[in-house]
Amino acid sequence: MHLDCFSGASGNMLLGALLEIGASRETVQAALATLPVRGLRMETARVERRGIAATHVSFTSSEEPVHHRPYSEIRERLSRAQLPGAVEPRSLAVFEKLAVAEARIHGCELDDVHFHELGAVDTLADVVGVCAALESLDVARLSCSAIALGHGCVDTAHGRLPLPAPATIELLRGIPTYPAQVSFETITPTGAALLATLVDEFGAMPALAPAAQGFGAGNDRESAMPNVLLVRKKGGVRPPPPRLRRSAGASAKAEDPALRQSIGSRTPDPGRRRHSPAAEFPPSGNPDGTSFVSGRRPRTD
Repeated sequence: MHLDCFSGASGNMLLGALLEIGASRETVQAALATLPVRGLRMETARVERRGIAATHVSFTSSEEPVHHRPYSEIRERLSRAQLPGAVEPRSLAVFEKLAVAEARIHGCELDDVHFHELGAVDTLADVVGVCAALESLDVARLSCSAIALGHGCVDTAHGRLPLPAPATIELLRGIPTYPAQVSFETITPTGAALLATLVDEFGAMPALAPAAQGFGAGNDRESAMPNVLLVRKKGGVRPPPPRLRRSAGASAKAEDPALRQSIGSRTPDPGRRRHSPAAEFPPSGNPDGTSFVSGRRPRTD
């Protein structure tokens, strides 16, 4: 499977694209239901982003909004959830990436990290939802394009910060990026952490036979570039049409004993001279044995 982040990435963009390409909604909802979050609900909607139809994902809950949440609480919630299969270790790994990046930026110990915007319920749901979606698709290998980066500033709990946000750049260490020439945030810290944790290889799309594609939508932006993330799913190679299978058909016929016997009965005797129209004419090419010279026929009177 290949991710094309030509317009960046966020948690809900990635989850929307995976759902559109065939991830089990029931599997994702079952994983979310294990989280100790009161009234957590996933809502999806079909939207359009600059002419492209895409799936937008959002979350609601009955919990009171919190301004910050310690990393230790996130770990404890994920551990209590009893998430299935690889969903729990993958989700924990994503949040550990986030915590390490925040610790480096703020110069603190890992256990002292507090998430502000990232501590919201929708961040927890995005991460668990994406990991559950990948589990349902049984993805063996995940590749991703270079990441398009916007510029400008973003308002955070720590004040106004440049884009890409410092934590995002920390998470994108060693990952290829390029300027998107847009003045807004194209990739969130959550999106960067998901890619940095789950992707096996970054670069151009590898050779594959596309079986399906899906678009996940972010917020609508005033830009010529659609704010969507594209996922392409690998499939089996289509067999050639019947007219191109002659070699295989010929091999099968050659192995047919009845056909070999029929062909053998028509095999000419090596001692028998084959009839050829060319044998009735002399080398000159004329029935009377005369030759043409310089393109002129000889006189016969």
